[in-house]
Amino acid sequence: MGSTAELYEDFGDVHAVDFKTWWTTGDRGARLFAEPAVTSSVIPLLPSDISAIQDSWENGSQLVIAIPLTFSKRAILSHVKTILQKRHKRGRGQRVMKDSKAEYPVSAQFRVSSLKTDLEAYDLRLREPDLKLWQIAQRLRFSAKLSENDINVAEKKAAMSVAAFRKLAHAKRVIDAVAKGRFPVP
Repeated sequence: MGSTAELYEDFGDVHAVDFKTWWTTGDRGARLFAEPAVTSSVIPLLPSDISAIQDSWENGSQLVIAIPLTFSKRAILSHVKTILQKRHKRGRGQRVMKDSKAEYPVSAQFRVSSLKTDLEAYDLRLREPDLKLWQIAQRLRFSAKLSENDINVAEKKAAMSVAAFRKLAHAKRVIDAVAKGRFPVP
């Protein structure tokens, strides 16, 4: 099965229903994009609990430490601190989940409005492949607009062409990344 077929199997027909219905059907949104559940607090484990945390332990999202209760609290805290300094690299102000474990991780911050404009430019290019880049920018109004009596027409057309080229290139990168299960790309 090709990667596009696998994506379709996971996502279904995204155009058949509205977004809310698509997201909530079969808990699809959470299943595809949420991080796997982890224990939400520090708890003592019983031997029977080990199998319940096996996946998060193996993927590195949880750490299991054996603490000899014969040690002093000070010694235990010192050892735990040393272990955490080696294993827990995130500092204050950094993203909580830098390496996502979700089935389809959101790989970068993005603005929906930018993605929408990128896709509109991409779709317009597919519908009308003979349009010049500056015409795409003019039609979608995401760049400086040419007025009928513009003095610097060539300069503005060049700037508009660059803006359209960037939108189209970014849209292509996002589409290619989605086909590989990554969304979006920076």
